[in-house]
Amino acid sequence: MDGGQTPLQYPDEARPQQPCGNRPLCHRTRVYRQEVRRRQYVNHWIPKHVLVVDDEASILKLLSSVLERRGIVVDTAESGKQGVQMVGMHSYDLVITDLKMPGVTGRDLLAEIRKSKGEALPVIGMSGTPWMLENTSFDAVLVKPFSQDTLFKTIDTVGATSAGVSTS
Repeated sequence: MDGGQTPLQYPDEARPQQPCGNRPLCHRTRVYRQEVRRRQYVNHWIPKHVLVVDDEASILKLLSSVLERRGIVVDTAESGKQGVQMVGMHSYDLVITDLKMPGVTGRDLLAEIRKSKGEALPVIGMSGTPWMLENTSFDAVLVKPFSQDTLFKTIDTVGATSAGVSTS
């Protein structure tokens, strides 16, 4: 091939009936690549109900959208105080919280969750400041910005750890 490019290899069941010719991104190629991307994000553990707590509306909207596309029911809280109330009222499989929020911080929320739910409810802490995530008792941490792949790998690791399964 010209320019050292290797053609996209299709598994037998996904091989198109007609070749795409010289078009680099025909419909069949796009569909195949979407399938490959979808397979990359397949988790072993997918929580059914997640609470996302962050004081930035854009983060709440983005994480909700990404998680809901996986079929996860997502509740959002715009403050740590609201997050504490929601954890008391609902049953969640996972909480994802920002650390730096006015009033009740992510660390405060974690302390309240551990006091009321113990270690049974996994909590992922996230922050744009990596040093804030050091020496915390979160089940896992995410440094903003992070990719969808990193998000789902972290969720999978937390789920496997909660279930006592090795992720290696």
